[in-house]
Amino acid sequence: MAAKMKRMLFSMQHDRNEPLGVMHLQGLARQHGVDARTILHKDFDFEPLMGEIRSFKPDLVGFSIWTGAHVQCFAAADRIQEMGIPVVFGGPHVTYYTDECLAHCNWAVKGKGYRPLRRILYGEIPPAPNDQPGVLIFDQNAMAEGWPAPYRDQVYRDYPELRDDPQGNVFSTEGCVYLCTYCNSPENNLMYGGFKKVYAEQELDQVIRDAQDLRDRWGKKKIYFQDDIFGFKIDEVLKPFRERWRREVGLPFHCQMRPEMMKVTPNGDRLQLIREAGCTGMSVAIESAIPFIREHVLLRKMDDELIESGFRRAKALGLNMRSEQISMKPFDSEETDLQLLLLNNRMRLDGVDMMWLTLFTAYGETPIGKIVHKMGFSVNNKDMFKPTSYYDRSWIRHSLDGPIHIEPVVRPLPNPRGKDDSPLFHMHARPKQPGGDIYTDETVDLYMDSNTNPDVVGELRFRTPESNADYVANGAMFQRVINFLHRIPNVENLARRWREANRNGGWTWENLGRLTEQHLREQGYAADIPGWRQKLADGLGCEAEGMPEPIAQNPFYFCVFPDGPRLAEEFQKKGVFEKEPAQMFSRTESITRGWAFHHRVSPTEPAEPPIINV
Repeated sequence: MAAKMKRMLFSMQHDRNEPLGVMHLQGLARQHGVDARTILHKDFDFEPLMGEIRSFKPDLVGFSIWTGAHVQCFAAADRIQEMGIPVVFGGPHVTYYTDECLAHCNWAVKGKGYRPLRRILYGEIPPAPNDQPGVLIFDQNAMAEGWPAPYRDQVYRDYPELRDDPQGNVFSTEGCVYLCTYCNSPENNLMYGGFKKVYAEQELDQVIRDAQDLRDRWGKKKIYFQDDIFGFKIDEVLKPFRERWRREVGLPFHCQMRPEMMKVTPNGDRLQLIREAGCTGMSVAIESAIPFIREHVLLRKMDDELIESGFRRAKALGLNMRSEQISMKPFDSEETDLQLLLLNNRMRLDGVDMMWLTLFTAYGETPIGKIVHKMGFSVNNKDMFKPTSYYDRSWIRHSLDGPIHIEPVVRPLPNPRGKDDSPLFHMHARPKQPGGDIYTDETVDLYMDSNTNPDVVGELRFRTPESNADYVANGAMFQRVINFLHRIPNVENLARRWREANRNGGWTWENLGRLTEQHLREQGYAADIPGWRQKLADGLGCEAEGMPEPIAQNPFYFCVFPDGPRLAEEFQKKGVFEKEPAQMFSRTESITRGWAFHHRVSPTEPAEPPIINV
């Protein structure tokens, strides 16, 4: 057996949040006497990592691989292997694209990596030679090594922006029982033989210690629990947590749940329990406003009443609520995307404080990714993705009619695997004519995968390339201002006009302000507009007529968010208005998304209320 390794480097994409999973792995390595460090790369610049390799001389380099960052990570890993240093891969991309990962590393770990990492560090699993595929490691016992405490010191020292974030991140549990088709959790559950084999609870003593460390050593003022389904077990986990958290930690916290979990159960009321523990807000996914898409495309069968009643009850208990959703999915359209905004807009005062929206990205081996490829929406173009693809644009072609023509095809068909399934996942497209191509033909025939039904069950019509490009551009620009539109009363007419703005004056900042003023006047707020302008000007320390030109062109944008004058100053400080329109709106979305979360949903300091809150 080889000698135990002494030094290790972890590499991961730099993100707004601390790399909590890697911190746990780093903690495990240090627990076994290995000097482990983490290098976070920005914009695929691996030179800091290469420099650290030359000076630190590690025995091992580990990458957490995500689809969208994989191509660049592969190239960096090849360079490291050429330097004579073995490489280990982990992360979601290994689960779905194992073979291509094995071509660039000495080991690839599917699933949980705690025990596999410990065994690699101790030389129990020899590396594959560089000229051969790496060794695939899958440990059937996901949590055999226990749950190592995270090690934050080095990351906080080298990345002060993460140290100085007033919000710290903690896991109390891992695993998710639900079947969302865009997520890797269902695949993890299958891989391990069921949810019960994957679900893991960190000991409450350790959760408390971790939070106390974040509070006392690092000055954190709030905790974000990164659990997918916080408080899933009410009696065994949530009730003991409630008793100890407020007494021993006392920090406010934010968590994540499903709409189904917001209902009162015979075992207790999760919302009431987390509120009593000190929770101040939650993130809850809606994903679509269309019941057919929720049920058959996403496997999230629920009605609007369940969603709206849950958000409103949470808000009534004093919780700040962030909704999460994906637009431009298979079978979405301009109308379904608009309905998603309108669902949130109905709850803007009594349910949803912030609407978080991403654009669909087809991760190829997820169930929804398979729909994309089997039905002709897109070839597997994963190598085109960027880590931020879901904020940038849609990469698939889209159906002409949204769900209008597919729903009557699917509804009568039986679910091959029972209620937690859809016929959509057992269909494929074929060309209508010999020699056709399902990825370019505008109309294709749909068949069931099973040989027992050889007949055409329906057809699927796609947009022309010109129509698709128009929808992709519209969808991206819609997403750029979604947090603003969400806060405007009865927003439907304004949203439709903004959709059409590219044909009527352009997608410009000034035009957004002009359309918004027109809408507010139509809604009966003409008499309020001068006062709103003046309040914003007062906050900026100037007269309404003396506001900087871009702010004067669209003052309403800053009036709907907490600390609006400070947001306007942030836009000026970061040069948002100096950029060309497409880049300006992209930067607008990014800054506003962070502002809305940290000033409305999960504030760590008191914030001035929005000037416009109607």
